[in-house]
Amino acid sequence: MTRLRFRLSTLLLLTACIAAGLATQNRRSAWYVSKSIPSGFQVQNAPRLAAFEEQDLLVCLKTSNPNRLVVRRLSTGEVLHDFKGDRPRVNFLQAGQDGKLYGFSVYRVTRIDLTTGESTLLMKGSDGPPESLLVKAVSPDGRSALIAVQDVVELPNGRGIIQPSTPVTYRVCDLASGELRWELPITGKYVRDGAFSSDGKRIGLQIDNRFEVWDYESNVQIYDTPLIFSGLDKPALFPDGKRVFSGDAVYDLRTGLMLSRVETGGFRSAIVNDAFLIEQSDGQLHYWLRRRVEGSWSPLNFPEAWITGALAIACVLNIVGYSRLQRSRDRHCY
Repeated sequence: MTRLRFRLSTLLLLTACIAAGLATQNRRSAWYVSKSIPSGFQVQNAPRLAAFEEQDLLVCLKTSNPNRLVVRRLSTGEVLHDFKGDRPRVNFLQAGQDGKLYGFSVYRVTRIDLTTGESTLLMKGSDGPPESLLVKAVSPDGRSALIAVQDVVELPNGRGIIQPSTPVTYRVCDLASGELRWELPITGKYVRDGAFSSDGKRIGLQIDNRFEVWDYESNVQIYDTPLIFSGLDKPALFPDGKRVFSGDAVYDLRTGLMLSRVETGGFRSAIVNDAFLIEQSDGQLHYWLRRRVEGSWSPLNFPEAWITGALAIACVLNIVGYSRLQRSRDRHCY
């Protein structure tokens, strides 16, 4: 009877170890909502977002009239500042590594004070001869801006229009001096959104049906991947520059494969900030966290791993205890 109980207990422990280990393996690359806080906006007014993890700040921008900028605690959702009223129009936000907030639209880049809401104009684009200059992204270090350029034809009334069938040229310009740092002429005639990596050294561009990543300081193309994003979704590069998020999915730029799909509710206001993916949906701000960050994953980060370890120890102790019991009985028999 003792031997039967030992075999059953050992079998149960081994089964539990295998199940917990498989759970850990299956969840290594899963996304999950770590927490949610109220957004303070109606669902139809999905805000643009920028997160400052070190400062525990989350900035929400409602782009529809009236313009509204709300600064919250990233950890709790507590409202710190609520700025309403007229200010230079911006459509996107970029959290700067210098702790400053950068806002940009197609014709301007501004730096926004998080305590007063006041804006400082850093760069102004144009849509007049000889070129149309449209701002598409700002680097996280606050030093550079990505600009899409096309030729413009001047009309008799003084206005300008983009010349038909004009290829697009992408430029990276210094925000302080306006100096040209990089230029990429392409054959495509449609302007798409771009994205800087978190270190500001790489830039991602959707060109036709491909997504290209460039080290613009060295003028070296890193990836050229067949990917097509929705025109409503602004792509965002992960810090490693090897993955991109757009719409509701994360893609591997090395293979072009979809790594995982995130049920975000279909809104455009998603950002990637380090390991966090933040998405506005159903009036809540959901914090999507990836359980495995490539290059720094450890099994000890998962509760299943601790359970697996505890069960394995229990299994070993069970076997050791049974062995000792058998040796004790053998001695008594002699």
